[in-house]
Amino acid sequence: MNLEIGFFETAKSDFRSAKILHENEEYANAIFLLQQGVEKLAKSYGLINKIIQPNGIKKISHNPKRVFEKQIEIHQEEFDKTASIENLFPDLFRFQTNEEEVNLTGYNEKFREASNSMSQLNPNDFLWISNEDLNTIKNQINEIDTELEINFKDFRKDFPDLFKNIISQIESNINVELIEVKEVLENEEFIPAMENILKEYIPMSLKIMKVHLTLFFFSLITSGHNQLSRYPCLCCGEIPKNNYTKEDVIVDRYDEIHELMMNTIELFEEVFIKNKASMQHRAFPEIT
Repeated sequence: MNLEIGFFETAKSDFRSAKILHENEEYANAIFLLQQGVEKLAKSYGLINKIIQPNGIKKISHNPKRVFEKQIEIHQEEFDKTASIENLFPDLFRFQTNEEEVNLTGYNEKFREASNSMSQLNPNDFLWISNEDLNTIKNQINEIDTELEINFKDFRKDFPDLFKNIISQIESNINVELIEVKEVLENEEFIPAMENILKEYIPMSLKIMKVHLTLFFFSLITSGHNQLSRYPCLCCGEIPKNNYTKEDVIVDRYDEIHELMMNTIELFEEVFIKNKASMQHRAFPEIT
């Protein structure tokens, strides 16, 4: 068993044990194992996605938010590299949102702002989360519809023209006619093949997004409990058991949090454990 699978299996065990402890009103120990489960699942996520290496686990320590900070650093580097060719192929890096047209440069700036804001987040600020904040987080997670039905009506009409524009831009910049690529675009099997790819990859991408968002939020919510839930206070000697009551949101709404974690475990297992041939490693179907 490799390390990422080991972290995943241990996280599942932590969540199951935490549920039993909570049912028996051992709240401090329940919250500690909840924190441990989130931490280990985040580390498994980081290892599987090559965000961190085994020798970097100690640097993550008990603050899994660092996994997502590292992921953003990697994405920022990729954006910066891609930005250098945006002027050559503008259509390749331009897309329409509900509110505005966005190009890579503008998106990169927004991404950098989000990255800077994220680096300022301190898990201790989320130690005693409010009902309102927990509701907001749950709503954001639940808004990601992993069973989304894709309507390809507009796709069939616009997609070939988009590709042709991109190919024309490439040809004008490299001064070579891409005859074989054009032949693929004109093949009647091209659009159905692309539809099949997107029908598979878009739902999978949404599932990955949901796992990511859940782990990120709960890394913030639970990390601050790492010490409080297992050690006496160094200042006054207060024991962990006395730090948690039924009035605390994280205790009172534990069943909802546990359900979210188990749903995340199921999605995680589907997209990262069972489906090892991930989107970026699969070959596109051959079009003859």
